[in-house]
Order: sequence, then structure tokens, then C-alpha cells
Amino acid sequence: MKTSEKFMVKSVPLLSCLCALIFWYCAKIPDHCSDHNVFDPNTQFCSDGVAHDKCNGKEYDPRLGNPCSTNTHTLTVHQNPIDGGTVSPGGMSTHNAGTSVTVTAMPNSNLGYSFTGWTGVLPAGIDASSPSVTFNINSNVSIIANFQHEPVAPDIEMVFVENGEFIMGCVQGRDSHTDGSCLIPEVPSHWVTLTNSYSIGKYQVTQAQWFAVMGDNPSHFNSALVGANTDLHPVERVSWYNVQTFINRLNMLSGLQYRLPTEAEWEFAARGGNSGLESGYRFSGSNDIDDVAWHSRNSNGTTHPIGRRPGNELGIFDMSGNVWEWVSDRSTSNYEGREDGVINPTGPPSGTHHVFRGGSWGYGAGVSYRGGEQPDFRDPGIGFRLVLAK
Repeated sequence: MKTSEKFMVKSVPLLSCLCALIFWYCAKIPDHCSDHNVFDPNTQFCSDGVAHDKCNGKEYDPRLGNPCSTNTHTLTVHQNPIDGGTVSPGGMSTHNAGTSVTVTAMPNSNLGYSFTGWTGVLPAGIDASSPSVTFNINSNVSIIANFQHEPVAPDIEMVFVENGEFIMGCVQGRDSHTDGSCLIPEVPSHWVTLTNSYSIGKYQVTQAQWFAVMGDNPSHFNSALVGANTDLHPVERVSWYNVQTFINRLNMLSGLQYRLPTEAEWEFAARGGNSGLESGYRFSGSNDIDDVAWHSRNSNGTTHPIGRRPGNELGIFDMSGNVWEWVSDRSTSNYEGREDGVINPTGPPSGTHHVFRGGSWGYGAGVSYRGGEQPDFRDPGIGFRLVLAK
């Protein structure tokens, strides 16, 4: 037998098997694509791309190795505004069809927010006014939890300061700068008597506390700029007038009587009150500025969360550095004319500027440091703390 004849004879069984296999596979195609148009040999799936008998009601997906995909839907949940609260689950998640899901909105009540309702692509039958809703996912769902701000009086920690007397201003050797001098606004030093005890803020007023009362955040160093939550950073870029508005609203909300400290009250507290008379620190709580203050050489050009540096003898924090602090007194160029033994001084009766004390993230931080500006002046380095009147 010739070689070509041998090849033909051996090829017949192989071709027969191949044709049988093709016939068997093709015979399965109509069943696989039953009740639909045609089988697509390019995709190897039914060309119309819709659900069919072989998928048992599941969704056809030509991207998968199996034409029958799992039937899933997406749930997207957001909040408005972002700071208004949290949602659970949040963002986008995927669920099998028919899955029961509970979505909950939790308002930031400490910032004065309350939940007002759900909006968006809502499943039928849910109560849009309820902060917690449960439903079955049978289609894609996209909903928004809406929050509304209502002013609320925040908690403000206070420290008791017993009445006493001290030398106010810069004293050579105690408060003098590195060159041994005192600055003009800080002299002459003089004895001051405070006959009334008082309570002063343990910390500078924070951005969260300001927002709870005012519903906005004027601070330059906010979360968007810093790239982290700044609720506990001191509020800044507030004028003396802005602070008075804040205090008036806070007093109405709380039923208490907050105010700015006088300059003498501020300095006495910064020096540790009666507990700090013997130490005579140049900065509030230490003679080493780096121990107790955020200042120009360690702040990286920004504010920092309150209370991260040690407090002074009374447990009051950040009275040196972080931000300057407005006080109630009007400003003068120095203490000229103020006699020793002055009782409960409140500053001059008139003037165009108001005092701020304590230094900041961009400056020094001595307890005798003084600054002054017009009452409408705002700066990223100026904030405040409060005194609670009896």
C-alpha cells in the first residue's frame, strides 16, 4: 500500500471522532441558547447577552468564563455634609440579590448635628425619616444620609484659679529674653492683686467647640489643609469681635456666663497661680520652651491638637504657644502709669486695639509676651480661651 493511502486510512477514524465531537457540542448550543437568538462563536456565548434557561434566572455575563454570573447589586451610601455624621455601611458595597441589609446613620451630635432623612434611589417601602432602615437588595441602591446642624453648647473643661497676687510683666532674670532684655510692651513690671477666684479654660477653644456653637470653622489650619482631623486643634483666624459673638451664643445655649479673661487673670493663670510663684518660669510650666510650647522652631508651621505638651502647675495647657489668645483688655504700648498694688485691673477704658497673649506656632511663647491688634483683626496665629464667671 502506498504511503498516501496509509495516511488516508488512518485519518478516517480521527476525522470521524472530530466530527462527532463538533456535532455533539453544536447539538448542545441550541439548548444552551434556548429561546434566544444565536450562539456567537467569537464570544462562545449567546449573542443577545440576556438571562436564559441555563442561567436559571441569573444574569448573563460575557466577561466570565461561565456565561451565567452571580446576580449581584451595588449599595452606595454617603452622608451630607461629610462632617454631619457617619453611615454604616458607608461607601460602595456589593451584595447578592435578595440580601437583607440594614443601613444606619449616626449624626455627630457633639458637633450639633441631627439626622433629617434619606434621599436618593430608595428601595420601595422604607421609612426615609428613620436613621436605621432595613431592606432587601433587588436592584442597585444609592442613598444619602442628610444631617442638619443645630447649635449646641459644647463641654468646656475649666480649671479653678484661687485669688492671689503676683508681679505682672517682664522681670529681669525671670522673664527676660535671650539677650537679657525685656520688650517695651512688657514693662514696667508691677504688683497686681486679684481679689476674686475664677475658673479658666483648661485648653484653648477648639475648632469642634467653635463649630458646635457657630456652625462653621473659620480656621486656616482646618482638616482640608492639614490632611487630618483638626477638631482638637485650636480655632484660629477669629477676631475679637467674632469671639464676642461666640461667647454670647454660648451663654444663651448653656445658661452659663463665659467671658474672655482679663489680661491680669490670663497672666496669673499662665504663671501657675499661687502654685507657680516660687518657680517663676519664663514659659508656662517650664524654663525650656520646647517642653511646654508649640513655637516657631518646633511647630512645622502649623497648629497642633490641644494638650499635647505638658501643662503648668495648675494643669492648664498651651498657655505658651500654639496660638495667641485674645483677652478682654484694650491694648496700650506698655504698662506705663500702672502703679504697684493695682487691684483687679481691666486695662484702659478706651483704645482702638485689644490685647492677645502667649505666643504662637509662628512666634515665641513667653508668659510676659504681649501683642495687640484692632478688634476686627483675624490671623491664623490667634485664638482664645474662656473664663467662667460665678
